[in-house]
Amino acid sequence: MKKKLLTMALCLGLAPLLSQCASQEEVQTLHYQLRVMNQKIENIKTESQRLTQKNQAASNSQLEQLDQEIMMLKNQLKATNEINNRLKQQNKDFEKNFSALTRQEAKKREKAIGQLRQDQEVKEKQLDFLKKKIAEQQDNVHAIQQARLRDAKRKAANAKNKADIRREQRKNIAQTGKSGYIKAETKKVMKPVKDSSFALREPSKRQQKVTSQQKTVAPDKVIAPTGAILIAKANTIFKENRLADAYTMFEEISQSNYDSKITAEALYMMGECRFYQKDYEDAVVRYQDLIRQYPDTPLSASSLLRQGNSFAKSLDKETSKMIYKKVIEKYPDSSQAIAATKELNK
Repeated sequence: MKKKLLTMALCLGLAPLLSQCASQEEVQTLHYQLRVMNQKIENIKTESQRLTQKNQAASNSQLEQLDQEIMMLKNQLKATNEINNRLKQQNKDFEKNFSALTRQEAKKREKAIGQLRQDQEVKEKQLDFLKKKIAEQQDNVHAIQQARLRDAKRKAANAKNKADIRREQRKNIAQTGKSGYIKAETKKVMKPVKDSSFALREPSKRQQKVTSQQKTVAPDKVIAPTGAILIAKANTIFKENRLADAYTMFEEISQSNYDSKITAEALYMMGECRFYQKDYEDAVVRYQDLIRQYPDTPLSASSLLRQGNSFAKSLDKETSKMIYKKVIEKYPDSSQAIAATKELNK
């Protein structure tokens, strides 16, 4: 475009010079060309201005659009900052609440642990008390057994003395014959008889015959029943709900010299009698006797389970749970462990 403008300016500058040399027609032609050139220049200017305005309008539209987009981005950035600020505040609140909750839970946990320790100490004291009580009961039972043993020995000694006296009496009667009195040596041996009905006198012929028969004929032997028979009889009495009689019979069996199986069953059934009599405290002691004396018998697991049942019946739930757990730990594959698990899940 600059070249065209320079060309036009050069033509205008050379026009006077050319007009002197050229003809009138050429000058007109040249003027026409100049007008055409000027028109083109005007057209070019107009078109340039139009294009420039159009470009400016487009640029302005783009700038406005960019401004709008920038404004939207600013608004979004502002909203994002607000959200971030809210999230930061919420995070601070959450951390504060979490810290407070953690402290509260720590306090509750410490309190619960302290309570558990106190409960454990109480249970340990109760267990110690029960152990002492069981030991006392065992001592009492041992003392009673010893007293009964001494009484039985005393009765046996008295019976032996009476038998000796009667034997001496029969011997003296046989030696007296028809003399009607007892020899002096016999009187030294025999104790005086207070009852006149037992005064020695000459036996008749019939009495002498009976006495001689007594010397020659041995008394019938009494066969004592076996432990199995006595246990069966005691179990029958137990099933008839005669618990006191059954207990006495089981106690006698336990104090006899039967084998360990019979004795262990008798001790266990003593505990069962006390359990169904609702004397749960003594039932625990009876079961403990079996566990202490026969720990390897199959009834030991049943006795431990029944101790847990006894404590549960006496409303000592914590001790019963401890014993149920002990059954599961000590006899994991037994039916008693299954029963203990059911009791714990109630």
